[in-house]
Amino acid sequence: MDSLWVHQHKLHLRFHVEGLLDDKAIQGLERGFTSEVNHLVQLWQVKGVLSQVVETRPVIIRIYHDNGSQKFAIVTETESRLTSQIETLRQMSTTVPELVVADASRLEADARFFVTISTLFQPISDETYGELRAWVSGRSRSNGGHSVKRGRFFGFLFDLLGFGDRALQVRTGTFYLDRSGSLHYLE
Repeated sequence: MDSLWVHQHKLHLRFHVEGLLDDKAIQGLERGFTSEVNHLVQLWQVKGVLSQVVETRPVIIRIYHDNGSQKFAIVTETESRLTSQIETLRQMSTTVPELVVADASRLEADARFFVTISTLFQPISDETYGELRAWVSGRSRSNGGHSVKRGRFFGFLFDLLGFGDRALQVRTGTFYLDRSGSLHYLE
């Protein structure tokens, strides 16, 4: 996590994930795989011994190689970008420059909070997985874009080949927002 701040009564977060797109993942993209980086950002409020999720913000980044332009495509909910530079691909697909996590004016003043970021990198997206599974089974089409349950055999094979899913999770320190809306870390 790079930074957490309050601006205009909104709690903002900037973060990046190091080493997510390795050379093997880049080779998979160049061979036609579609990959996904799924971030789940959650704001938690500490309540005694337990904590409760207050806000949840998913961020999905879809990555593939566009054979027509010979460039990598990075697609999010808000934008689609093309690049031929591998370093730019790595930076754009592993960085969330600014995410509004919550409306700070709606959060309880002086309550204790923390943020978790759970990241799942799928070098082979569910879409590509479904297409590969259909091809191996002799079917000409995938299941029409519906989610495909990943089988143990294919999961094991993709892990063996270096294309298995990777999961990471980080947590901020505990903080509170004072009555003026300023953020203060406790730890």
